[in-house]
Amino acid sequence: MNLEMESKSRCKVCVTGGAGYIGSALVHSLLQNGYTVHATLRNLDAEERLHLFEADIYRPQEFEEAIQGCVYVFHLATPIYDTSGYKYNDKIKATISAVKKIVDVCIQSRTVKRLIYTASVVAASPLKDDGSGYKTTMDESCWTPFHINVPYSNDFVKEYTEAKTRAEQEILKIGEDEANELEVVTLSCGLVGGRETPMVNGRFLCSSSYITSAEMAKYYQENYPQFHLKQEYFEGPKRDIKWGSRKLEDEGFSYKHDAKTILDDCIEYARRSGNI
Repeated sequence: MNLEMESKSRCKVCVTGGAGYIGSALVHSLLQNGYTVHATLRNLDAEERLHLFEADIYRPQEFEEAIQGCVYVFHLATPIYDTSGYKYNDKIKATISAVKKIVDVCIQSRTVKRLIYTASVVAASPLKDDGSGYKTTMDESCWTPFHINVPYSNDFVKEYTEAKTRAEQEILKIGEDEANELEVVTLSCGLVGGRETPMVNGRFLCSSSYITSAEMAKYYQENYPQFHLKQEYFEGPKRDIKWGSRKLEDEGFSYKHDAKTILDDCIEYARRSGNI
């Protein structure tokens, strides 16, 4: 083990929701890069650098032990299960309460330098606050007006959207408080990063391109004519929206995959999984 690896092994990183799709991949990546990982799971049923802790997002005080001694904290855990029998009767209250508690624990630990929160793309939208149309530019200043009905939505999506939006706004507000030395990073995407770049703070949108559902349908129609798509997928208001976010790229991040690659990979995965 070289000196850099030894230094990283002494650096503890906490990952809440370590058993999730993103969480499990993140834990694997952190271990490969030499970090000591504290991962929280809803139930405990590794190696010496992986320490597992039982913690439930509906009982956020359970995360204290896992966070103690860590330098970085990735907060991935999100309430998506049935809430019956828990203190909080809805996911929105549980999500916000967990964010506040985890921030408090990070500040009180005196070891955590940076909190990375995996926000969701559902919290970012070019839709105007009054629902009258769309903004001309999509960037980090855009938030989803969750009080407006949108196509292809249901009660679960509405509740999830409001929970993730309010939680991200809450955590950013805390991060902007100059009295706190804790650096806060929120990533509105499925990507998790922001660990090693020094002095990075604030909200980041992560998308290599911005395309509409109609543009997706047109691409699949032209490149996969064997699939028959419903006409409703080709319809919708014309949106002349400019992708205006370069914050991640300005920090040195570069995208590996464009929209075409992502759409093609979706078809390949669906074939492998037997869905098409």
